[in-house]
Amino acid sequence: MKFTKLAPILVVLVALPLAASAGGWALTSFDEMPTEFAAGETYGFSYTILQHGKTPVDVGSTSVLVTDSGGKVTEFEATSTGEVGRYTVQVTFPESGTFTWQVSQGPFQAHDLGSVDVAAGSTIAASSLTSTLLPIAFALVIGLLGVQIFALIRKRSQSVRAD
Repeated sequence: MKFTKLAPILVVLVALPLAASAGGWALTSFDEMPTEFAAGETYGFSYTILQHGKTPVDVGSTSVLVTDSGGKVTEFEATSTGEVGRYTVQVTFPESGTFTWQVSQGPFQAHDLGSVDVAAGSTIAASSLTSTLLPIAFALVIGLLGVQIFALIRKRSQSVRAD
């Protein structure tokens, strides 16, 4: 008899937390993601926050949180694109190493993006830039020398004719 009186109360106590958490999850979907990251480089991301994994939802404030191996967290604030649930953010990994990162999703739990290995700064890009510019600079110097030689020969031939 005591159980029948407590049963409705137990049902309400169990149902309230379930109702409160209904629809309380979302995930973040990125448009594109680079396969490699370099320290000091800035990467622009566009993403959508999807409630229940389907419906775009505005969450007000959202950001990408990057945590280094020492536990230091760097936050990169995202801005809304004006479309429901769409955001853009600029992220820079300050140094090489392994980082964990996640997207804060306003009232929803943060979406964990796992870990990312960041290579040392773009020394490869600098050396490839040098290997590209060096032949161009060499060709320009040769071209300028050719113009100077042509001008000198022409000037001499004109002065010989005048004599």
